[in-house]
Amino acid sequence: MKNLKANLYLYLLLLAAVLLRFYRIDFQSLWIDEINTILQADPNFSFKETYTFLVANDVQPPLYFYVLKIVFKIFGYSSFVLRAFSATLGVAAIYAIYLLGKELLDKRTGLIAATLLCFNYMHIYYSQEARPYFILILFTCLSFYALLKFLKQNNFKNAILYGVFTGLMFYGHPYALFAFAAQCLMLLFAFIQTPKNFKLNFIKTGLVGLLSLVVLYLPAVPLLLIAGKVSSSWIQLPELNVYTQVFKDFFGNSELLIVFVCVLMMAFFFIMFYKEWDLMTLGTFSIAGNALIFGFLIIWILMVMLIPLVRTYLVVPMIVNRYLLGILPAFLLMLAVAISQVKSALIRNIILAILIVVSLVDILVIKKYYFKENKVDMRGASEFVIQNKNDSELIVSKLSWHFDYYLKQAKSKNPTKLSGFNAYIGEASKQSDLPISFWYMDGTSYIEKLSIENNDWLNKHYILSKKINLYGSLAYRYQKLDVDSSIIFLTANDFESPIIRETDDISFFWNMKLKSKPKVLQRGTYLIYVGGFGLPKKPIQDIKAHLNLLINSKKIGSIDLDNAGMKTVFSFEFEVKDETPNLVEIEYDNDILLHGKDRDAFVSLIYLKKKS
Repeated sequence: MKNLKANLYLYLLLLAAVLLRFYRIDFQSLWIDEINTILQADPNFSFKETYTFLVANDVQPPLYFYVLKIVFKIFGYSSFVLRAFSATLGVAAIYAIYLLGKELLDKRTGLIAATLLCFNYMHIYYSQEARPYFILILFTCLSFYALLKFLKQNNFKNAILYGVFTGLMFYGHPYALFAFAAQCLMLLFAFIQTPKNFKLNFIKTGLVGLLSLVVLYLPAVPLLLIAGKVSSSWIQLPELNVYTQVFKDFFGNSELLIVFVCVLMMAFFFIMFYKEWDLMTLGTFSIAGNALIFGFLIIWILMVMLIPLVRTYLVVPMIVNRYLLGILPAFLLMLAVAISQVKSALIRNIILAILIVVSLVDILVIKKYYFKENKVDMRGASEFVIQNKNDSELIVSKLSWHFDYYLKQAKSKNPTKLSGFNAYIGEASKQSDLPISFWYMDGTSYIEKLSIENNDWLNKHYILSKKINLYGSLAYRYQKLDVDSSIIFLTANDFESPIIRETDDISFFWNMKLKSKPKVLQRGTYLIYVGGFGLPKKPIQDIKAHLNLLINSKKIGSIDLDNAGMKTVFSFEFEVKDETPNLVEIEYDNDILLHGKDRDAFVSLIYLKKKS
């Protein structure tokens, strides 16, 4: 009971961390990297098969995937279990930074650091992501915690503890090597300061710790060597302000929060240089408390930032904000030290409360994190295809391996083909036996542009009959044209001054009527096909964007557009009695702006087909 009371705040903090990391954990679709994870950790694969795949494709340390396989066998093979594992270790990181802050200075500092990490947007985000980054944060905290324990008391127990936690840190990400380089500098400094008659013990215990690290990490060494030989990357050369942006990313790019963070950072440096600190004992020598804290945190941050920066410009670009998550705890510890040195408990609590409130407002109100899509919606695109396909249709995608995860969950029997859009059309154009219809899917935020030749061939042989554009993901269905029919396509260029989006949709952002250029049609009955979608995704006042279709100013039909992509192609019939110029008109008539939400309409497809 006494222990419960003494640690009540910590337990409440851990409970808050659970709620923030488990709430709506499966709301977002798995994206490319996460689908890689769930496929690589498939419990039906052997450990050897998983390892072989990582060597060939992902170059990630294997421990995370091995543990996941066991977790899947116990709790089931699902995206919820996948992310729940991340969230669980994300919560554990809150306790880990508490231990580190307590060991670095005192319990108050540890609790403040744990509070800051608990409500940190970036940590919440990656605690709900199925990649090893949260392992990097967790075991980086524990590795530096064990390092401090070893520096304070050079015995075999602390050496082994340090070796084990550092080995596990290496399993989080290759960037752990840079944190280890910082630790080596700290160990070298401590060794130099250690009196001669204690140096032999320092060496012996240190070697035991190193041996523990090597033994634990030995299975992953080939992967680390492969990563070190990478000479090209998808990562681009960074902007000059790359680390400024990384720092902003650490705090969710919240301008208000960053203001408070910068003030506290300045307070930290002021306290380090101008406050008188007592001596702290490290093993067999003493050092000023501010020198220990400042050197510990600054060396940690600088080594992890400088080495990748040098390699970026000399070897290969390698700076990505999520790879640098291992230094997030160091920044938070700086803030925690600054807050903990405020003498007034009331002022300390007010500062902490402001940071919590600002963080929660940013996460819940501004970013709407738990209700707004922020990961590529490959699940939504797959569901759209599943709802609208027939079993004989080919599904083409350069990410077919990833989409297969969702398609197979729905027991899809459709053949899939790994290919880019342009490559597939180029291949199809050389075939005599064309598919009646096929799908193209992508999860990289855009559809690949076709060459002029391939685009002309596609338009000659196929029509875009169904289409959905979601958050970073899309699915297009192409239907083969009936060669005996007369098809007349109308593109944006056939209308007078339309507003064009990047996706080639004709856009209506306010009430307006667009007229086509005159088209001379032969006598007969025609069908006009129109497809599109409306925004926002949830209709304002449950009313969808509304379009009227007119031929020569005569209304022939109207459309209520679906709000999640082009789910339906609408068709309307009209007669052409003489061969005079005909005008197709599209009228948008129910634009509204309400409570910051704007109703808009987009036409993605329009063509004429002669019926008789």
